[in-house]
Amino acid sequence: MENNNSRTANKRKIILRIVIALALVFSFVCGYFFNTLIQGKDRRNLNAVLDLIEDKGIFISKNPDGTKLSNDQLLDLIVKTILAEDDYAVYYSKEEYQAKKQQNQGNYSGYGLGFVASNKIYSVVGNSPAENAGLRVNDVIEKLKADNGEKVIITDFESLSNFLDTHTNSTTLDITVNRNGEYKQFSLTKTEYVASYVKYFDNSLSVNVVSDGKNTSTVNYEINEDYNLPSDTALIKLDEFMGDADVQFGGALDLMKQNGKTKLILDLRGNGGGRLDVLCKIAGYLIYNNGKRTNPIVYSQAKDSQDVFYTTYNKYNVGLKKTVVLADKNTASASECLIGAMLYYGKQEIDGNFSTNDLVICKDSQGNATTYGKGIMQTTYELYSGEAIKFTTAKIYQPDFSTCIQGVGITTTIENQVLDANALQRAIEITLG
Repeated sequence: MENNNSRTANKRKIILRIVIALALVFSFVCGYFFNTLIQGKDRRNLNAVLDLIEDKGIFISKNPDGTKLSNDQLLDLIVKTILAEDDYAVYYSKEEYQAKKQQNQGNYSGYGLGFVASNKIYSVVGNSPAENAGLRVNDVIEKLKADNGEKVIITDFESLSNFLDTHTNSTTLDITVNRNGEYKQFSLTKTEYVASYVKYFDNSLSVNVVSDGKNTSTVNYEINEDYNLPSDTALIKLDEFMGDADVQFGGALDLMKQNGKTKLILDLRGNGGGRLDVLCKIAGYLIYNNGKRTNPIVYSQAKDSQDVFYTTYNKYNVGLKKTVVLADKNTASASECLIGAMLYYGKQEIDGNFSTNDLVICKDSQGNATTYGKGIMQTTYELYSGEAIKFTTAKIYQPDFSTCIQGVGITTTIENQVLDANALQRAIEITLG
């Protein structure tokens, strides 16, 4: 009798535990689906609001002149409002996003001129109509004349931007610029071109390096100043980590070997960064990895995930006896990641060919010598109708997984903090030992 009661009690306990377990599972499942439904409802509401704005919001007037905002302008305003604290947040219309994807691959359509809120030329894309015509960074555009007879005197950035945006391919432009107080005239035609991000110089050769994505070729590039490089040294100017910059960089290193150069001055002044995949491929040329994909270049720490980006395989250029890097306050993002990785592996004696003694950084107008200090990463997301938004999604760290240069940048030794005019000479001094 006592044994039977014990068995019955045990059965009841087991059944009670099963019921409790099932209740917990049921509660969890119900809670999960309820939360999912709520989130789904919120998402549907947000999409409904955006759809309504796109369909009906064109009648909202926000422009100072009383004109109506287009749908794209309105969505751009929404993105900038929601992500007001993110300086890198961007909304792309469908057309802008398609053009951006082409540019990421190195394919451009235009003149090849870049401006930042003024009529002073901020950048000239390699192998572009502007570069081939002879325009330079810091030229100030004064007058423009299109081949259709349209003329404009540039008074501000808006008049310049509006004039250039109206042109289609094959439009020829006559430009008058102020270059250090001297007026010069140039003619260039808006067209499609493959950007060159790499320029190669030694004591007898100066070329743009271009690529079709598979093979590397070179075109003549006119040097505007005498670099007076030693006979064993080459200078490679890397403008961006975009398109086929890694293939072009490899082509420049091939030129070094062909011409018997063993010391490299890598000029990253003004290089604002670019794509991480291109960075890792270029890092594979400069950081020894024993022919394997083993060396982390960048760690990214997102809200709920981590990623590691490595050097690529079998690219280390063992012919380099010395590498010196030039940088300035506009050396940013992927450029800083490359410098940070080279410094790290130099300290680890995996490479041993690079240290802060080999890094030259130009002083800014306040006398500070540091790189830009961008230690965050942006991601671009395509929307359902072909538009896209880009915003900051992660912090990035150097290979030690503790150093983030956001707002700080990279600095160098006191003797290597120089004026821009003296930077190349200081780099040459370092190569000479």
